[in-house]
Amino acid sequence: ADGVNFLLLDRKVKRPLYSPMVMFFSIIQIENGQSLHYQDACGANTPVLFTEHPMTTAKKVTIGYYFGFISLGMAAASLGPTLPGLSEQVGAQISQMGFLFSARSMGFLLGALLVGRLYDRLPGHRLLTLALFGVALAMAIVPFAPNLWLVTAVFFFLGISESGIDVGSNTLIVWVHGKAVGPYMNG
Repeated sequence: ADGVNFLLLDRKVKRPLYSPMVMFFSIIQIENGQSLHYQDACGANTPVLFTEHPMTTAKKVTIGYYFGFISLGMAAASLGPTLPGLSEQVGAQISQMGFLFSARSMGFLLGALLVGRLYDRLPGHRLLTLALFGVALAMAIVPFAPNLWLVTAVFFFLGISESGIDVGSNTLIVWVHGKAVGPYMNG
């Protein structure tokens, strides 16, 4: 765009964005129902280019992914502190509760293998939402599970759901930001 003058406007509020030309801005007029121009104090018409609001949709979605990571961390960290209470609940010794760590890890491993393929084939946000609901469901079932084998199965399912959040959020962040993903991947 050599030699082409334009005014950058915020799409939402239709005002100049980061422009020193604010004082010369007088009228936005619509020509032919299509293009927008501004008329400066000298009467010259200049095409208007729109930009997104500073908080873009990509950044908003990325914040959502970060909340997914927070929920993943909370679910993953919950097993250790609740281990004594869970052992009393299911009537097992703490030494027998090691199955839970293994079941969750095996679920995560299996889930990561399967979920990666699903994110290539299905809408990512729906899968991520399903994974978040899976984690919530598993966490809600655990306090009511009466025996060790049911708790082990729930933790296996929890591992699968956790992998859906981990793989999905990482994949979707890359897809949203492309080559500029570096700062977003490191939060």
